[in-house]
Amino acid sequence: MYLINGVPLDGGNCVIEYGSDWLSPISPVVDVVAVPGVHGIAVPPVPPVIGQRTLTMKIGCAGTAGWEETRRVLRLLTMPRLTLTRRVPDQLMDRCADVVLTSLTADDTTVGRYTRYTAVFSMTSPFWRAPDPTLTALPDDGVLLDASAIPGPATWWEGEPNNSVSVLAPDGYPDGYMSDAPIDDMIIRVPKGVDSVSVTDPVSGTGISWSGTATSGYLYVDPQHLRAWTAGGATAWGDGADVTAGLDYPASGPLQIWPDAAGKYRVELTTHGVPTGQQTHIRFFKAWW
Repeated sequence: MYLINGVPLDGGNCVIEYGSDWLSPISPVVDVVAVPGVHGIAVPPVPPVIGQRTLTMKIGCAGTAGWEETRRVLRLLTMPRLTLTRRVPDQLMDRCADVVLTSLTADDTTVGRYTRYTAVFSMTSPFWRAPDPTLTALPDDGVLLDASAIPGPATWWEGEPNNSVSVLAPDGYPDGYMSDAPIDDMIIRVPKGVDSVSVTDPVSGTGISWSGTATSGYLYVDPQHLRAWTAGGATAWGDGADVTAGLDYPASGPLQIWPDAAGKYRVELTTHGVPTGQQTHIRFFKAWW
């Protein structure tokens, strides 16, 4: 089932015929350099950039109510902002993507019986994401998320600790089920008192660091938008007193968290000034190809 802004596209007189939407094309962009006198090519120490992904969907409207369904589809697909949700029976978590409609064409029509349309979308991010963020305290081993397979019964929570739904998978889940794409939208919350922090992804070599005057509030770092702020509350995920001037990142680029070959998302954390026993938290959206 597919939903646009929370409204199902599938209905009694409307059906989604799966097209290239199941796995949209992936186009990595990698800059390479030819070095005179050296065999092969040199690849800079930065992770590949995933180009724009398009999503093609076949939509069929049937029966005497087919024209009514067509008008409903037109209304949904031409809204100013579109979030497409994919819901599959054996997929316990919805997967969402912000999209832009690039074309909608009628393919063929049998008057009074059936009309087929082709809708093409551009995904604003190349990754599908969970509808709600996950908030995790960074453990000592640095494993933010273990997305490797679990063969037997499994249960977990989705969202914030002690404030979210529990999910039960009686047969476990396969490798990559919990997440399998790079996470690039995380926000890091560092405890009060910090005067320097560094977070690095060992898989991609990307990272983010901040240094400055010891904070009286929590320090929040947004690597994707290269912003940092402080706030007294533990839920100021959007804004606060700006301290962006203290940010820096390595040559590999701002922090992205890529899964390793075993399916684990791991980061290396270094802090200074944080009281003993206080943990750094990371808020992120699980991501899939």
